[in-house]
Amino acid sequence: MLDELLNAVEEMNIQPATVEELQTFKEGYDVQEAFKPGDLITVKNGDTGYNSPREGEPAIVLELIEPPVIFTKGLFRREDIAIGVKGPRGRVFAFSADSRYFKHYTPAEAVNEDADAACPAEATE
Repeated sequence: MLDELLNAVEEMNIQPATVEELQTFKEGYDVQEAFKPGDLITVKNGDTGYNSPREGEPAIVLELIEPPVIFTKGLFRREDIAIGVKGPRGRVFAFSADSRYFKHYTPAEAVNEDADAACPAEATE
């Protein structure tokens, strides 16, 4: 089983991060916008580690979580906002998230709805 997993990872051809990629991530990570319930937000700098929302896809801030919930097993998370986002089955659902991975949403960033239909978000509801 371990051999199968290692072979699958090897087939993914994951390349190490470049210095530029790491620096860009750090720059985005250091800039934290202030959000309030009702704000529309979207992912900044591409990937958040969450399946949904995707870059250019809006989500809504439902509440601020004080104090933040800290997860230290696996990926480090400091979840300080609850957000609502449309799932792959067309329903809106809520989950907690780390606000450092998000920025305010503007309609100019909207994703192409036809592209969404061809490539739905992977989050489970």
